[in-house]
Amino acid sequence: MNELGTNIGATAAGGAQPATQDAHDGDSFRDFVGNLGSESDQIYTRAPEEPFRLTFTDVTCLLVNRTIGTGIFNGPREVMRGAQTPGMAMLIWFCGCIYCLAGSHVFLEYGLTVPRYVIDGVEQSVPRSGGELHYLQYVYSRPRYKKDTIVLISVMFGLGFICVGNMASNCIDCASKLLILSNSQNRSDGLIRGIAIFIATVTCFIHAFSRRGGILLNNLFAVVKLLFLVSIILITWVVVGGKTGRPQFDGAQSPTSVDSNAQQNDSAQSGNGQDNMAEAFLFVVFAFFGFDQPSYVLGEIKHPRKNFPKAMWWGMGLVSVLYLAVNFCYMLMVPADVQMETSVAVEFFARAFPHSKSAVNTVNAFLVISSFGNVVVWTFTAARMKQEIAKQCYLPFSKFFAMEADVSLGRFLTWLEGPSNGNSTRRISFLNPSNHREKTPVGAFTLHLMSCIVLICATFGTDADHAYSILSSLFSYLLAAWFGVFLAAGILILHIRGPPATQPVRTPKYRGASDQVAVTRTWREITKGSVNPTMSIICAVLYLIGSLYPIIARWVPPGAGKHAKKPARKPNVAWFVVPVAAICILAFSILWFLGFLAVAKYRQWNGKMEFSRVTQPEFDLAERRDDMEGSGRLSNEYDGSLRRLGGLILSYETVYPAWTPCKDRDSISLHETQNVGIPGGGSSPEQRGWHEGWQINSASNFHNNDFFNDEPPGTAYTSHAGQPRSRPERYGSGMQWGEAMPGAGR
Repeated sequence: MNELGTNIGATAAGGAQPATQDAHDGDSFRDFVGNLGSESDQIYTRAPEEPFRLTFTDVTCLLVNRTIGTGIFNGPREVMRGAQTPGMAMLIWFCGCIYCLAGSHVFLEYGLTVPRYVIDGVEQSVPRSGGELHYLQYVYSRPRYKKDTIVLISVMFGLGFICVGNMASNCIDCASKLLILSNSQNRSDGLIRGIAIFIATVTCFIHAFSRRGGILLNNLFAVVKLLFLVSIILITWVVVGGKTGRPQFDGAQSPTSVDSNAQQNDSAQSGNGQDNMAEAFLFVVFAFFGFDQPSYVLGEIKHPRKNFPKAMWWGMGLVSVLYLAVNFCYMLMVPADVQMETSVAVEFFARAFPHSKSAVNTVNAFLVISSFGNVVVWTFTAARMKQEIAKQCYLPFSKFFAMEADVSLGRFLTWLEGPSNGNSTRRISFLNPSNHREKTPVGAFTLHLMSCIVLICATFGTDADHAYSILSSLFSYLLAAWFGVFLAAGILILHIRGPPATQPVRTPKYRGASDQVAVTRTWREITKGSVNPTMSIICAVLYLIGSLYPIIARWVPPGAGKHAKKPARKPNVAWFVVPVAAICILAFSILWFLGFLAVAKYRQWNGKMEFSRVTQPEFDLAERRDDMEGSGRLSNEYDGSLRRLGGLILSYETVYPAWTPCKDRDSISLHETQNVGIPGGGSSPEQRGWHEGWQINSASNFHNNDFFNDEPPGTAYTSHAGQPRSRPERYGSGMQWGEAMPGAGR
């Protein structure tokens, strides 16, 4: 990504900058932006203010609410169909637990180290939202259109996430359970799809209308889900540990039989073979796949270097233990043959309370809550990911889908108060407009809702159980398995090949880039202090195997095994639908990338234009103190000590996409690489200049106005005003220029 910063009211590392120079730099930057395109093309996003950031509790509840969805209640039936025996089913769930913890470590390692910048001479990571999108770009920077613009892997993941990265499966499942709960005789496909679309719309509205309200709702659902799983364990302990021991119950007389049309699924998929095992593991992956969620909103977490790893291990560790315990309880209460034919959770409560007619309704009510809670949390996180995808600028209407707008409850309350009512409604703290006045990614919510509606309608004509099975398998197969392989292989590549050089960046607050050099270190050096290198490799290998197995095994057709059984009935969906659909989405994304290259080549040949994408980030300290207020730019020593506590975070970012003339490319040599000296001796390998990749005729405006120094870095450098100054030998307290900050890899 091309990194550029304005210089407004900021100072260099050595002291204050004159106001006239700040104004001069600001004019230069405005001229630069003018050459990139109109202001209407700019995409501006910012991180939430401090009161709206996610705390440790919020992130933990986000993990719990996302992970504990419909998978632990609907998944055991599919797992038992593939495993055929309780022992094998428990082994698959245990493998899912290992997969979950290994995947958590992989995402934690990426989140604490990517992306990386050299800021005021210090190489460090800056946590940001976007998860896999930025991690994959960091490792697989080729093929691409042009350096730091459109990358193939970004297009593949972005379009794949837009297509299946929604909760259409949970919306359909929630709608189906609502009809069962209401004892409705009308369970037509049209009614189920209509309710599912309504559920998806309501969740988008909740998060757009009140960010804080959506977070509180997420936390409430997480607590309810934890209590429900704990109740299953306690009920099993009471029933099985009683005088009569394990209850003997006639499945034919189960209360669930009244809902056999809705609860039972045909046994078409119960044949043996590797494809059944793979499908069973895919459902386990779907049940466990929630550890990626914090990375989607990492830039919105309060103190991310501290709260992100704590919440990850507490959340996923708790879920893993509960999942294994709940499945063990299922095995004790529900026979294997019954598990294959009905909802295991419903059957569990029917057997635990055989004389209670309300037991089944109670379970269905919770399943509705669980499905809806999963939709709530996924809408919150997926919208942030789709906003980051839109900022890559390869989608139509990228500016609209990436835009933020204030349609919040706070704005509505402010309108209700009016200019004359003062603080009439502020006696209740919750009704204070400032508690809700926050911009939300409205464009991304729109994109999320559109893709969800398309998938819901695409399954029309398929019963709710099969629709849930297909959509959840497609989600797991494409996003969890396919891109899980890319992420796991990426960790191994970084260990073997090494990471790319970390490039300097300058912003309004941090402006030392004209004197800094790219920093190249090994991945072991970068992650030192944040993850164990040996554990990093082990987890990457486990995550790679766990992701690669279902990709391969799903291509084995049913009945291919020597002792495979023929299904009792022909399934209404062919076995190859999920893998073929995933491959088609990946192929479509590759064609999209090639189409962009063709358009760019045509515009370059016909109109002498090329696509440029420049980003202007701004960073802020992750942990602020009261004595910082009003002090302006802090001293290097104090600033450095504060960075060691929490480092920097991305506070806002502006993206400037434009088609600009390319006729002057050969007239300026800004793209040439050079060997530059490193303090302390030696030289770095040939790296691109920190300003490389900008549009040439635009970047030249800065040089014409003395904004940058064209001279290569050396023992002395030129200030923005043209006065020579000696290079600072230390950064902060004991920090060498270009040296990594302690804990910066986190």
